[in-house]
Amino acid sequence: MKLNRPSVMKKIIFCLPILILIACKEEKAKLTIHNSVSNAELSSITCDRFSIDGSLIPGEEANDEVRDKKDKFPISGQVSFYMTAQGNKVYLKTKETFTIQAGDDKTITISDDTPVYSSK
Repeated sequence: MKLNRPSVMKKIIFCLPILILIACKEEKAKLTIHNSVSNAELSSITCDRFSIDGSLIPGEEANDEVRDKKDKFPISGQVSFYMTAQGNKVYLKTKETFTIQAGDDKTITISDDTPVYSSK
């Protein structure tokens, strides 16, 4: 049986980009931070590769989405942020470590009762 070389080459050229896309498939995860701290603004909020721009007043929330290769998940870390209340600003970090898997859509609420470490 004789191979039709142009036909085989066309199939390879057609399939190669699809295989590359499948091999390089990115996963994503979404993290939402909700500020439930009474009379305090939260700013510079981060958790590993997640970062929330700007600041959140009580009742506000914001989110960030991370896209990465599946082998870069899970993402794990403490939430760190600056809290400003009555003109005083302090850097805080949650005592709890949060883990985010590929495909997660996680909400973390920072409240008056959230256990935190403070810098002194």
